[in-house]
Amino acid sequence: MKYALLKELITELQAPLMGARIAKIYQPEAEMLVMRLWTGAENLRLLLSVKPGQQRIHLTRREWLNPHQPPRFCQLLRSRLSRIDRVQMVNDDRLVRFDCHGPKGACFLIIEIIGTTGNMILLDQHDIIIDVLKRDNGEDSGRQLLAGKNYCYPDKPDAPLDQLQPFLQRPAGCESWSDFLDQQGSNPTAGATPQGIQQRLRQAIVRQQKKLERRLYKITAELDRQQQAQEDRIKGDLLLANLHLMKKGLVQLSVVNMFSDAGETLEIALDGRLSPQQNAQNYFKKYKKAARGVEHSQRRSQETRIELQWLEELLFQVDDHPDPADLEAIYAELDEAGLLKGGVEQHKKRTRQASAPQELISPSGIKVLRGRNNRHNDLLSGQQLKSGDLWFHAYNCPGAHVVLKTSTASVTATAEDMVYAATIAAGHSKAQHDAKVEVMMATAENVSRPKGARPGLVTVKKYKTLIVAPRRPE
Repeated sequence: MKYALLKELITELQAPLMGARIAKIYQPEAEMLVMRLWTGAENLRLLLSVKPGQQRIHLTRREWLNPHQPPRFCQLLRSRLSRIDRVQMVNDDRLVRFDCHGPKGACFLIIEIIGTTGNMILLDQHDIIIDVLKRDNGEDSGRQLLAGKNYCYPDKPDAPLDQLQPFLQRPAGCESWSDFLDQQGSNPTAGATPQGIQQRLRQAIVRQQKKLERRLYKITAELDRQQQAQEDRIKGDLLLANLHLMKKGLVQLSVVNMFSDAGETLEIALDGRLSPQQNAQNYFKKYKKAARGVEHSQRRSQETRIELQWLEELLFQVDDHPDPADLEAIYAELDEAGLLKGGVEQHKKRTRQASAPQELISPSGIKVLRGRNNRHNDLLSGQQLKSGDLWFHAYNCPGAHVVLKTSTASVTATAEDMVYAATIAAGHSKAQHDAKVEVMMATAENVSRPKGARPGLVTVKKYKTLIVAPRRPE
């Protein structure tokens, strides 16, 4: 971050941050903090980042996913900081000091944004280091940044930086420098924002879909070859029926195909090194091997199709405007399936925010439950679906599981109630933008979860269908 821009930002932040109460501190990434503040008039989020290439300090409107357990430095700040009294730049450099107060009295949080690296240091009122985000024994830098040591400012620049940087003009359309950086300074697909996690989850799902589609293509091709092996059995039978025409050394035999209504002539390739009986047995062996392979290929084909169905459901949920809690449920599901690798790995053990199926009321006053994610769908179709309840899902289309809780209702469900529940299932399906959607309706006894199936997948033995217009009540 340029000195001139940082100076403009800190000048802009001084008034709103003065006296702001620190409600919560999060550390969504290793070198980033987010403070949730209350000024007495409004809630603010302050972003502090010393991440290389993304060093910045500004207010943000973005939401961030956070670790299930706060890291060491975040835990320390939570225990020591309660209020921001003042913010200012110090040492004529890109150093920002937050004068704070907490349960143990006054303390200072130093944000160093220097060169390609940065750091955060918490000091007591005597400038003794309480702890550091990135500890440094001083071997390379010449400065010891360790708990209990006196804090020393980095060497000052040769010339005042404010003389080396031009005056900045804030771009039109931005209410503040924080607004400008919040819009331009962070890539929503690069960090731990819900938008970034959503994009990365989508990439992981699509990547696995392509992999499974390639596998299914190969299985289908192999199955076609295996199913053609019936010809090998016919050839073996024809050779046995025509042994009198064969002799060792022949490489081909023309016989009438008695298994064909047309009675055409069939050319059968032979191995001249084998006897007539051995040639026939060779065809029978190939047939038996292929027959065993058909069963295996059919099983693999079915498993792959079910896996693709599960991924299609997840892709719909990722694209269906999920809130952070639902996004985390999808993340956890993909993580448990081992599909999150590389860049997404850093987001493991995020906070599992409280989330529950959506509750609605039908026209007759009966409770309607709608799953927001696969964990909810499993809960609804497994534990909460009782005898007497009705289950709904868009037909042959990814979507939410919906349950009309007629088992606990004091009134009998009417056709209007059933249509209402069906419209909810249609509205929360991939066909939500269609004028009419076909929706399955089944009793609890006809819905079951196959053993070992992926979350959200069920088997429906018997059902009726309703044609309804989609509905998405808030």
